[in-house]
Amino acid sequence: MAPAIRYARDLVSQGYVGKVLATVFVGSGIAWGPFTDKAHAYFYNATCGATTLTVPTMHALDAMTFVLGDLAEVRAISAIRRETVRLSDTGQDIPVTAPDHVAISGRFTNGAIASVFNRGGVSRGNNLRWEINGREGDLVLTSPIGNLQVVNPTLEGARDGNTEVKPLTVPPEYDLTRVALPGPAANVARLYAAFSRGLSEAGSAKLAPDFTHANYLHGWLRAIEVAAETGYSQTRA
Repeated sequence: MAPAIRYARDLVSQGYVGKVLATVFVGSGIAWGPFTDKAHAYFYNATCGATTLTVPTMHALDAMTFVLGDLAEVRAISAIRRETVRLSDTGQDIPVTAPDHVAISGRFTNGAIASVFNRGGVSRGNNLRWEINGREGDLVLTSPIGNLQVVNPTLEGARDGNTEVKPLTVPPEYDLTRVALPGPAANVARLYAAFSRGLSEAGSAKLAPDFTHANYLHGWLRAIEVAAETGYSQTRA
């Protein structure tokens, strides 16, 4: 629902980058770092289901397939690199059972190659960088916040003879709310606006995801989990 991502999708479909060759995403999960509090300790417990893979990685994969189309296959590696996490409000160290680093390589049905890497915590470098590389041009989306689902990233691009990406202005119609809201609330409001428009305007129902889309994403979630467990390439479950 972020305007920059919706605009990037149209740019790709309109041929801004030409034939898509590859895409690379690197992000930081914010959570799953060395510290948390008791209220958020469940992030670090694999049985609770809120992990680096299920939250920031799958949101990134959702955006990727929204912009670039369906995946054909994936390979994956996941690991627990911080074996314990300290609860800042109690001083207690508790064991980590949910992988805090996830690396995925994949291939889209159009042949383009994908690389997705999500790490727990934050980086002193770039916390979110997503590149889309094509024969005729490139698009780059960045943010100082690593969770793609809660930001409207900066969009840059270059094509033809230009060798350095420059900021691209996102047309205002790509924001479904047209209301300036701070932080994560903005994308939630855009989602609600999409639901509302789908209910009230003919032909716009597909603006918002539905349970079919959720099932599609969970199929890839399971495929990634199996790929990480087995080391073998997987298709959507």
